[in-house]
Amino acid sequence: MTQMASHTDIGHRANLEDTARAIQLRRAVPRKTGVDILLLADSAGGHECGEVASALGVDAASSVLAAQLVTAPDETVPDISGSMTGVIEAALGYANEAVVERAAANELSAMASTVVCIVIRGGVLYVAWAGDSRGYLYGDGRLRRITHDHSCVQRLIDLGLVSPAEAQSHPLSHIIDPYLGQPQGFAPEIGTYRISPGNVVLACSDGLTDVLSDDEIAAHIRFYQTGRCTFEELPVRLVEAALAAGTTDNVTVLCCEYEPESVPPVHPTDVTLTGAYPVALSETFRTTKEVGHAADT
Repeated sequence: MTQMASHTDIGHRANLEDTARAIQLRRAVPRKTGVDILLLADSAGGHECGEVASALGVDAASSVLAAQLVTAPDETVPDISGSMTGVIEAALGYANEAVVERAAANELSAMASTVVCIVIRGGVLYVAWAGDSRGYLYGDGRLRRITHDHSCVQRLIDLGLVSPAEAQSHPLSHIIDPYLGQPQGFAPEIGTYRISPGNVVLACSDGLTDVLSDDEIAAHIRFYQTGRCTFEELPVRLVEAALAAGTTDNVTVLCCEYEPESVPPVHPTDVTLTGAYPVALSETFRTTKEVGHAADT
């Protein structure tokens, strides 16, 4: 069965401003199916009540995803990629509106957060994000970054105006767009990937990636896959490595190792006179964090 693990540390900040949640949805009828969800939000530094924005965004997105996916059609639907991306886009749109409305209700000038949402279903990984929190997919000995930072400095890198090394100390290094809490024009980016048994998926806040390279992150995953630590220890090792490397931010890491479940035949007792038994939503863990600033994580 797919396993998940998480670890977070407040780092050198006064508040914990990351929110992370992993959810596993399971349904027995009409046939056994499963959906795995990773959600992570990181308060955008400098804005009021950023920790509220990150928590509210994750709460809103997870509620929509659970409600939609637990009743969604099976993976046999021909346009499943389009339908799933639509559900995820709607969930993050709802999360953005929830943050905008809370800011207006409390007469705050702004509330903002990054977000990365990963949904795994039927051998397909869907990722949607806004800001500079990241998602990774590790398989066949290679780490692939499946998000692209929505930041001013990343745009400068893409244009060849600054190098990745120069970007680390650039004054625009943490100015992001889009982000949760954006009053107008919010549009997350969405990608779709095939995922195989044994692949490791990782979502993290920039407290990790500010100080660890992709190669260093991959080395820790290989350390686990060669049996030198447990899966539960993998996110702990990554967070501790970031702290040792001098990160000054909160650090949160969500890990998922994909192992699709076997599909036993549906038993008659799985159905009552009124249909299937209720589906239980399993929220495997949650980490909540505290405040920051809206275009500056």
